[in-house]
Amino acid sequence: MQEGVKKFADKKIELVLVSLDFPRDYPSKVNAAVKEKKFNATIFWLDETRADYFCPKIDTAWDGSIPSSLYINNKTGYRRFFNRQLTDRQVEPELKEMLSEPGF
Repeated sequence: MQEGVKKFADKKIELVLVSLDFPRDYPSKVNAAVKEKKFNATIFWLDETRADYFCPKIDTAWDGSIPSSLYINNKTGYRRFFNRQLTDRQVEPELKEMLSEPGF
C-alpha cells in the first residue's frame, strides 16, 4: 500500500492508518507493528469498542472486518470503501481512479 502512495507523492496523497487494537495493546503492540512493517503514515488509535456505533459512521457497508480501506478525495467528493484488504496490485489502480476525478 505504501509503495502505491509513494508513486503519487506529487499529488499530495496521505496514508492514514487507524488502529482498532485493544487498550492493552496500545501503544506497545501498535508501535511494534508500525516499526515492523515500516509504515510511513499518520496513525490513529480508535479508543471505541462499540463497532455498531462507529462502523456505520465510516461506511454503512462496513461489517467491522479489518483490514478495510477508505479512499477519499475531498476536492471532488470521491469516496470509496472496501470491506476487505486490497492487494498491492489493487491499490495503484484505485489511487489512479481517485485522482482521475476533475481537479487533478
